[in-house]
Amino acid sequence: MEDTLIESDVGYETAMRISDELRDEVKLKNAKSKKEISSVIVEKLVDMYGEAGEGEDNSIHMAKSGPTVILFVGVNGAGKTTTIGKMANMYKQQGKKVLLAACDTFRAGAIQQLQVWGQRDGVDVVAKAEKKVIQRPFALTRLRRLRPKIMTCSLWTLLVGFKTKST
Repeated sequence: MEDTLIESDVGYETAMRISDELRDEVKLKNAKSKKEISSVIVEKLVDMYGEAGEGEDNSIHMAKSGPTVILFVGVNGAGKTTTIGKMANMYKQQGKKVLLAACDTFRAGAIQQLQVWGQRDGVDVVAKAEKKVIQRPFALTRLRRLRPKIMTCSLWTLLVGFKTKST
């Protein structure tokens, strides 16, 4: 586990602290099966992230002028596209101009999924046609080579409140 965390760039001290705390938690909960251990690890990580984020301002601050850009990055299946679709609808209902942009998508059908949300919400979607071979940034390629099962990531952008020629 330590190797995976270090390769994921969390740093040596953080990797060791997380590993020690997770090991202690697994023992404390007397987890035996792989499923029980995974469940304890996920629960503990969620708690650790929650503690680390206490007191943080996680609200979205709209730009005073010009567009507000909201960037979504995460592993596949985390709910980025669904969240973006719901946020696009919310901002449109508030009377804001919304544009969805598919920036880097590594999952087949990802762009089409975003386009479906755009049609549902009545907002524009900007995307390049999907290609069979996608050039990945060096850092992501290196990370995937180190731990190919850790992440396949997509990058989405939600622009809110921008002006068009007709507005």
